[in-house]
Amino acid sequence: MIKRILMMATAFVLITAMGLSGFSGSFYAQGATASEDLESLQIYKAVGYKAGDCVLTANVYMLRRASILAGSLEWDEITNTTLRSTACTSPYGSSLRYSYTYKKDGLTFKVIHDVVTGSAGNKTAQLKKLLEKHPEGIVVRGRDVRGYGHGILITEYRNGTFYAADSAQNKGGANRGILKMKETTVPRVSSLVHIWYIDSISGSSKSAKTHLKNNKDAEKENLENIADNQGNDEAVENANEYSDDLGNVNKVIAPITPAPEDEGDLGRAK
Repeated sequence: MIKRILMMATAFVLITAMGLSGFSGSFYAQGATASEDLESLQIYKAVGYKAGDCVLTANVYMLRRASILAGSLEWDEITNTTLRSTACTSPYGSSLRYSYTYKKDGLTFKVIHDVVTGSAGNKTAQLKKLLEKHPEGIVVRGRDVRGYGHGILITEYRNGTFYAADSAQNKGGANRGILKMKETTVPRVSSLVHIWYIDSISGSSKSAKTHLKNNKDAEKENLENIADNQGNDEAVENANEYSDDLGNVNKVIAPITPAPEDEGDLGRAK
């Protein structure tokens, strides 16, 4: 039991400490695959939504998913209300900046704007390439079936289909979470032009480290109590071993630093 808890804690902090560096490698993808939280409807429930907030809400979804992958327990505190003054050109408006930096729970997210160009096939290829490095998703803005601009978060490409979270399907009484893109308000890849994505993350989650430390202290105290009550030498040894091992694991939680810029990314809009 103790070994199992230790293995789970080790995997958790390794994902936290190693998985985000530059979004370049498989470790981040492993963390995303293992996280059932990314399917939770609660992530995609729009909070503080105002008319015209579609792109802002999609950014909230993206930052929430990245925070979960970083081990943060405070992802739900990222809302339209808390992000608006940082990400929008006006503290009361909905028009998104082309780039912004958002800080939460010891993590610093740098978000930038770009465009996708060419045919629907070319745009699909460009987005697929970005999604390989960004399991937190890519915010896209295109045209809905009526021709109006609208933004959603594309989360993955699977079996020839993009999946996305759309604020129009997750506000008010609606909470449908992630849908096939063709079921969202922006069903056509050909209409997409503007995109936003997380260019880098630095820092480390304070809440993740606190959670790990609290769990370590509580488990060690529990084992020591068992040892005191039973006089069990093996229990004492397990308690000391658990404390030493988790102390070493805790050292693994190092600040996340962005990797050098990937020259293979899309040409960024000026």
